[in-house]
Amino acid sequence: MTENEGIAGIKAEFFTTLLDALPASLVIMDPSGKVIYWNKSAERVFVWTAAEAINRDFFGLIVPMMRPEVSRSMLRKIEELGHWEAELTAKRRNGTEVVVHMVFAPIRERGGGLGGFIGIGTDLSERMKIEEALKVSELRYRGIVEDQTDVIVRFAPDLAITYSNTAFRKLFGEGRESLRGVFYPDDLDKAVAEIRGLNMGKSVSVSERRVISASGEIRWMEWINRGIFGANGNLMEVQGVGRDITEQKSVEEALKENERRYRAVVDDQTELICRYTPDFKLTFSNAAYRRVFGEAAKDGSNILLVIPEEERPDVVRRLMSLTKDSPVGVSENYVVIKGGEKRWIRWTDRAIFDDAGKLIEYQAVGTDLTERRMIEMELIESERRLRDILDFLPDPTFVIDSEGKVIVWNRAAEKLTGIDASKMIGKGMEEYSKAFYGEVRPTIIDMLIRPAKGLEKRYSKFERIGDSIIAEAYISPRGIGRKYVIGHATPLYNSSGQVIGAIETFKDMTERKRLEEELRRYSQELEEVVKEKTEQLRHAERLAAIGETASMVGHDLRNPLQALTYMIYLGEVTADGLKSEAANEELKALFGRMKRTIDYMNKIVLDVEDYARPIKAERVEVDVFPLVDDILGAIEIPKGIEVELDIKPDFKMYTDVFLLRRSLTNLITNAIHAMPDGGKLTVSAKGSDDSYMVFVSDTGVGIREENLKKIFQPLFTTKSKGQGMGLAVVKRIVEAQGGKITLETAPGKGTRFTIILPK
Repeated sequence: MTENEGIAGIKAEFFTTLLDALPASLVIMDPSGKVIYWNKSAERVFVWTAAEAINRDFFGLIVPMMRPEVSRSMLRKIEELGHWEAELTAKRRNGTEVVVHMVFAPIRERGGGLGGFIGIGTDLSERMKIEEALKVSELRYRGIVEDQTDVIVRFAPDLAITYSNTAFRKLFGEGRESLRGVFYPDDLDKAVAEIRGLNMGKSVSVSERRVISASGEIRWMEWINRGIFGANGNLMEVQGVGRDITEQKSVEEALKENERRYRAVVDDQTELICRYTPDFKLTFSNAAYRRVFGEAAKDGSNILLVIPEEERPDVVRRLMSLTKDSPVGVSENYVVIKGGEKRWIRWTDRAIFDDAGKLIEYQAVGTDLTERRMIEMELIESERRLRDILDFLPDPTFVIDSEGKVIVWNRAAEKLTGIDASKMIGKGMEEYSKAFYGEVRPTIIDMLIRPAKGLEKRYSKFERIGDSIIAEAYISPRGIGRKYVIGHATPLYNSSGQVIGAIETFKDMTERKRLEEELRRYSQELEEVVKEKTEQLRHAERLAAIGETASMVGHDLRNPLQALTYMIYLGEVTADGLKSEAANEELKALFGRMKRTIDYMNKIVLDVEDYARPIKAERVEVDVFPLVDDILGAIEIPKGIEVELDIKPDFKMYTDVFLLRRSLTNLITNAIHAMPDGGKLTVSAKGSDDSYMVFVSDTGVGIREENLKKIFQPLFTTKSKGQGMGLAVVKRIVEAQGGKITLETAPGKGTRFTIILPK
């Protein structure tokens, strides 16, 4: 497979996966209408697998009753129009039917010819179920509305009726097209103004209006109007619900008549009760009011005189805001009672209007809350002191109430999260968890209010102590980075022992965690150093033993090897004098094998001696090309190995020529051994500003990853014939000159060794 074919395969697999993930059914047909692609959604909708659908006529598959000529006609129509869509009732493989919205389009080839067709389908079953449910729901709604005894009507902003229920038609008659004939003439303008006042901010209004029934009777109705608005905010329609309150109004009139009868009862009340005119002149006060205010409670007195001057404008403003539609207001303010003492009174004020809507009087009922006010002030002061204490705490602290809303967010929390308390007060778990953790998640403080399963796993340490929770975790306040903290959350109780909230404090332990991590890392590193030094000591002891053995072996083998070499030389001279040419050649071949064996033994001795004895480099100028060429000439290179020498003829190095020869001889020999089936051997060299580099590359078997760490160790070898000293000697020679040796390898592709020596 070529690289392009591989990429094409990957792309095809990617797009197939993408199309299978589409929620819509996707079908691709050839020009004759036979299916050539059928995605996973199509399998789910039509219950035909892709294997079953491929090479079958699409329309014949999902609409079995369709004749082939009709199918071909539809394909021609799609080709002509370029786009065609329809709702089809398809037959599934299991015999059931499904309604599908299909969109078809032709697929054009680069030359413009028809390449096939694509169809995208959407299952409409759920939509049709929803539409049917909506119809049933609407019928139920209409049934409920029609059965209501309250008047229900929907109308346009110009009062044109669009719907009315049975109760409306029964009261006002059939065939009503507008509400203009429904409202009493004096109330019509107010009703219109009320409807026009509806907006997105105030979509509901409540009012009492007079209406005229179909029989001409005037009745009172309480109307609740709800505005229905379009996307642009314009009032589209109003839904009104009216309840007959005629009898209620009659009762109110009766109550007014009975008011005088009950004045004596009011006089006995402990609350402060008074009535006064729109210009604040007192018209009535009960005994409790008179006891408290003395002379200021006389009829005709200005009720504002008992209110401190600085508070009078607010009191007047509140009273003037009362309307016929909203006649009651509750407020609290200081008053000055007889003797000059200030008391805190809560007032329930009612504005009283006549039938024409004119303000005729105010009624006020006052409750003395001075003692409660003092307690509240003390609580406020106590809370302020508590907040100051929490603000003073150096650790980030916040408090939530029983509903999980923040009620305290101290300065340390502001500093840690970068969020002011004003923006956090009243916010819930979504906001404060994100402020600390950088994500929305339950925290330990939430477990005190609303326990959550599995939350413990999100903390590195989690412990319950009594009713408190202590946990450790990393948090991620924005703009600060990760912090390691200890969170301590404790519930807050009221006097009845009920949980009314919780408090959580974070203590920054990032530095302690860092020190712990450093201590752990240092301990691990110390263990590694001890292990490494122990290994180095063992290695040194082993090398000392090798060195001592090498000296003895080298001394004991050197002389016998030289004697054998001389005897082979004499044997070769003698063989030259033999008359039999065949015997001569046979002896020469034998002597050649003996000589190679002695050379190999001599190399072993040299490697052992070079590794054991001290190395002292004598740097001279070396012509690298002829040196490498000479080395290659001295090594027997198998026929299947191609040799490339990539060194400039004039390239020179200042180095020890003997040590360089020894290093390259070992590397080249190893490279040849790594290519038992042939390959390419490349020797190259170059220089930089501060170093020389010599490369020996092969295309052999490479070095397995598990052997890389041991490749330069003495006595390590993967060859059946070898002592494992060659690379160890090279490494020692190179490092003795202040250089280094590196390697790059890939199993099955080859290896490249690089000798780097300083200039």
